[in-house]
Amino acid sequence: MEHSVKQFRLELMQEAQTIWLTAADFSISEESENFIRYCHIQDGHDLSVEIRQRIQGAETLSTISVQHNGSGSVRSVQYPIEEYRELATFDRLLMSSAWGDDIPRPSKTIHDVSTSTSIRFDQDYIRYRPDEIIYFYPSIMAMQYMTVYNPARTRYLATYSTADETMTFHAKSTGKYSLELFVTHYPFLKKERWVSPECGRANLEGGWHCAADLYRSHMAECFLAPDTPEWLDGEYHGWCEYGIKYEKEAPRAQFSQLEEIYQKECEALGMNHLFLVGWHDNGHDTQFPRYLPCEQVGTAEELRAGIESIHRRGGRVSLYTNARLIDIYGDFYREGGKNAVSLDETGKEYHEDYHTESLYAVSCPGCPEYAQHMAEIAERISGEYGADGMFVDQISCNLDPFCYNPDHGHTKPSNNFLPGVETELTGLTRAARKRNPAFHTFAEGCHERLGQFYDVNQGHGEEYTWQIGRSLPEQFLYTYPNRIVTGICGDKQQLYHAMAQFKALDIKSECRADPSNHPLVKRYISLRKKYPDYFFQAEFLDDEGFLYEKGIRLFAVRARNGSTAVCLWKPGAAEETSCRAKVYLPDGVHQLSPLPFSKTEFTYENGWAEVTWTGALTYFILE
Repeated sequence: MEHSVKQFRLELMQEAQTIWLTAADFSISEESENFIRYCHIQDGHDLSVEIRQRIQGAETLSTISVQHNGSGSVRSVQYPIEEYRELATFDRLLMSSAWGDDIPRPSKTIHDVSTSTSIRFDQDYIRYRPDEIIYFYPSIMAMQYMTVYNPARTRYLATYSTADETMTFHAKSTGKYSLELFVTHYPFLKKERWVSPECGRANLEGGWHCAADLYRSHMAECFLAPDTPEWLDGEYHGWCEYGIKYEKEAPRAQFSQLEEIYQKECEALGMNHLFLVGWHDNGHDTQFPRYLPCEQVGTAEELRAGIESIHRRGGRVSLYTNARLIDIYGDFYREGGKNAVSLDETGKEYHEDYHTESLYAVSCPGCPEYAQHMAEIAERISGEYGADGMFVDQISCNLDPFCYNPDHGHTKPSNNFLPGVETELTGLTRAARKRNPAFHTFAEGCHERLGQFYDVNQGHGEEYTWQIGRSLPEQFLYTYPNRIVTGICGDKQQLYHAMAQFKALDIKSECRADPSNHPLVKRYISLRKKYPDYFFQAEFLDDEGFLYEKGIRLFAVRARNGSTAVCLWKPGAAEETSCRAKVYLPDGVHQLSPLPFSKTEFTYENGWAEVTWTGALTYFILE
């Protein structure tokens, strides 16, 4: 057993004191090639730790178990722990967030950002300690792996948990050219035994795709794609977001004008899905989870009539909700919702302020009061208002704090969120589909486990989100290629990036405000309709297995019939730009056939295809 596999840290809580123990504080009572047992009996502590490992191909798999018999409790266990020395200046660290945090020069970057306040958001979704960044799973982490990589060498660290405990993933700068990665589990042990999920570490050939492939080989059968309504597989092109009312502002329109809004904001771009934000209460980010139509915008009857007018035009409408926050000034909180709020160790609520007159407490989502209320909201949105879908905000990329309320159903503070959100999402979907079997749900962010319970992942990363380093939005879709993931489109270059990935579009008002984007979107939607095999029923390959010259981005998908389509994107190019690129033809491919998106020509020489086209994007099929 390698030295690194044997390393762990335990956090003991005793009489309001925190005591950290490492493997060096234990004596070894038994050791063999694939097993080691540690004991620690002193100062009232009675602990035993066992580590088991097995080798599977290039990967070392191991588990750690802790038996606590003494005084106090074990709050957390840090395992696995891996230190990487002699980092190169071109190494990158990839954290598996909803948008993929691809961090250059990780030891330096982590040192810089952990001591800076300029990058912080009000809620600090990524947590910081000196020289350390901390990502929570299930939020901010979308998946359970981290990798330090360069073109020739990849170091991989992962857990493979299907249990209910929240974990944290840490990257710590330990020197100018060294980095420690580790995972913290929160078993809250008191005179009982706990066993970790299986953990993996491996040295791989280079790049991040091999890490994603290894992770997928473990988890693809654990977390399955949701059972989506049939219409999404062939019709779902994303949505156009429209904010109809914001607090302290006059309404931008009335519910009676929804058909006109749909014509202007959706049909003009070839889109068929209006996502209505700010439709409720005093406008966006107010009075969650009340969700009654804003009286300044119109009545419930006018909302339904507006939605029906869009249905007659062949369109769909979805309404915004937040599935995490409770307004402490609202009726729901006063009339029993207070019982469904998460509490910290001191018994205080976690509060968040979104700069409206509402002040929000973070829910404990599995509490029956909250889960039932959200199910009733979903049924009302589906049945009474006649909407086609419901956005559930802050599910897959916002902090999930521990809940110490002893009256809630969870057995420990760390297993409140994962099973709670599953209960919430399952209940609201079931309630909505009782009224409309074709009703769909979509959620902020991407998540391997929670995404089993909603239909569409709102991808991030084409624009600036909360990331450290650059975003790599391709990571989640490459790891889970059978999920529906949208691309955020706030301007033309973000639009190109989302289109290049063959994604459905999340079109913001800023993007729609530029009329030159309208024919571009219409052309893309027309292409999706004509070639559903590549835009709906295909596996996302990213650029894995392709050789091409620098200066372009290449994305590929494989259809169910085995054929492959490719998109080339010249970042920074405009619609009138003349572009060229060379792509090496994969084995068995003899020529390329253009799809009708841009004027494209090909010449061939020595196994290479030179592609010339006009505009930022071109699509073609390998033949």
